[in-house]
Amino acid sequence: QMGFIWDVPKERFTLLVKGIMVYHKLYGDFVIPERFVVPNDQAWPEKLWGYKLGERYETLRNKAATAALPPYQAQFVKKHGIPLDSYRDMMAERILAALQAYKLSMNIHPGLKFTVAQSFVVPDGDTRWDRSMWGLLLGAAVGNIRYRNDYLDYHERFRSVGLSFDNQYEIKAERVLAALQAYKLNMNIASGQEFAIPVKFRVPEKDARWD
Repeated sequence: QMGFIWDVPKERFTLLVKGIMVYHKLYGDFVIPERFVVPNDQAWPEKLWGYKLGERYETLRNKAATAALPPYQAQFVKKHGIPLDSYRDMMAERILAALQAYKLSMNIHPGLKFTVAQSFVVPDGDTRWDRSMWGLLLGAAVGNIRYRNDYLDYHERFRSVGLSFDNQYEIKAERVLAALQAYKLNMNIASGQEFAIPVKFRVPEKDARWD
């Protein structure tokens, strides 16, 4: 024997499982962010440094969802208690929690509908978000929910946190209407009285009278 790896797929799978189990030992869960890369840190085996663990774990779960896992992999995963079957529900719950965090971080009024820009990604290292959400492609996920009907059985729960399934123009119209109502209150304009807003007027930042 000269150190050759005769079964490359099994070697790769073993490396992935090792990474998953080390992550679980360090963080206490299997909720690995999709963009998680193993750091060059002594807490991890050196062989795993730079390993795209989040991406590989997602691929493993997708295979499990389509029954494409080889039997030895399915048995090994089950033996070590690595969750795969609940991936879809876990992702839906993570998106729900991320939408609630998005509302708070963007100061969106509880009664307003909202959506998320397609390009929005939960920022890494931002403590306003739970660590499990870091790197989540939230904008893309919301786009798939709204236009591709992903997680259809969760739509009512998405609506309950304020996610809008209307088009962008309707959402903007709601925000403008809310701003007009706030303007009337802040400027002490009587109900029924006509008013005009100066062209250069901008809603002041950090003014508690405005949402």
